[in-house]
Amino acid sequence: MISKERHEKYMKLQSVPLFNTAGWILTQEKELIDAITLLEDVENMFKLNKNVTINLIVKTHRIYLNRLALREILLTLVSKVLTNNDKVRPIVNISIDATEENYSFRIEDNGPGCSQEQLDIIFGLFNNVEKDHIISRKSTSIGWAIVQKMVVDLGGNISVTSNIGEGIRFDFFIPRQ
Repeated sequence: MISKERHEKYMKLQSVPLFNTAGWILTQEKELIDAITLLEDVENMFKLNKNVTINLIVKTHRIYLNRLALREILLTLVSKVLTNNDKVRPIVNISIDATEENYSFRIEDNGPGCSQEQLDIIFGLFNNVEKDHIISRKSTSIGWAIVQKMVVDLGGNISVTSNIGEGIRFDFFIPRQ
C-alpha cells in the first residue's frame, strides 16, 4: 500500500516534463530495429568519458519494438550505473537476446554494488539510502522509477541483482508480440 505522502509526491511528478515525456514515448509505434545500431548509439552517448568501457553483446540482430522507449530505458540505466560507479575505469556490459516470446536485455557494471535492502527499494520514488551506495548520490530515484514504469507499460518486467562490492545487474524483458 502506498502512503498518502508518497502518492502525493507521485501525483506531483505528473507535472514533471521528464515523467510526461516517458508517457509520450510509450505511445510511439513499434518498428524494426537493428540491435547493433541501437546499442552503438547508446554507447556513443558515453564515449566522451575515455575511462568508460562499454561492451556490447548482441545475440539477436533484429528486434521489433518501440525504438524511442527502448533507447530511453537503455540510456537511463547506463547513465545511472555510470553515475554511481566508483571505479577509475568503469565497465558496463549491455546485452540483447531473444526467445520466441521475449526480447531480453541485461545491463551490468563493475561498480560498488548494493545491499538487498537497497535492491528492495531501488524502483520506488524518492527512496534514497546510505551514501556511497548505488541509490544515493543525492538522487531522487526518479530515473529508476521511470525505467520500471516504461518496461512494465511495454508489457515486460525488470529485476535487479547485486552484492556490495560486486557491481549491479539489471535484467529486463519485453514481449515480442
